[in-house]
Amino acid sequence: MRIVAGFVYKYKNVPDNKPIILTSDIDVSFIGYFTQGMAKEAIMFVSRQIAERSKVGMSAFKEKANNETYSISSVKKTNGLVGVVITDTEYPLRVCVEVNKIILREYEDKYNLKWEDDKYASDHCLENTEALKATLKKYANPEEADDIMKIKDNLNETKKIMHESLNSLYEKEESLQELAKQSSDLSYWSKTLLDQSEGLNDSCCVIS
Repeated sequence: MRIVAGFVYKYKNVPDNKPIILTSDIDVSFIGYFTQGMAKEAIMFVSRQIAERSKVGMSAFKEKANNETYSISSVKKTNGLVGVVITDTEYPLRVCVEVNKIILREYEDKYNLKWEDDKYASDHCLENTEALKATLKKYANPEEADDIMKIKDNLNETKKIMHESLNSLYEKEESLQELAKQSSDLSYWSKTLLDQSEGLNDSCCVIS
């Protein structure tokens, strides 16, 4: 049971309308050494696609890559920030979303509206990595997040999460694999890795 990655993206007022990574932390220590670089690229690519295409609100997805299935939560705010957290499937999805909300709140508390400035328009331009790493480490054991789950307002809000396949974000003519082939974020081997991924469960439902 682990948190694999956390991201804070800015998706408004960015070049070419492509979300930029304000801060991130990725842990691929559980993956074989020689494929860690490819895994990081693939995780970053998938997270950016979700940041760009997910709707305002809270969404959750499952995606299979390199024979591993991951849970992914997106918390997208109207102010232009979106958080993406990726965990293994054993990690409770509701806790994943609550941790995502904490990450965004901590980022906003630290930088207020500084990140809205147009000069912050490139990846990792306004890092908060150590704080993000500490938060992900704190909640690596979901039992540490029990107090979060006991808060009635948070729990009721989390029930509104939409749980769907990653493929549901794409237009009919698009797919994750096709976009990966066109991406400059990925090396050849990372594109090969993502070409082997497949979305799970085309249905969409409300988590209750």
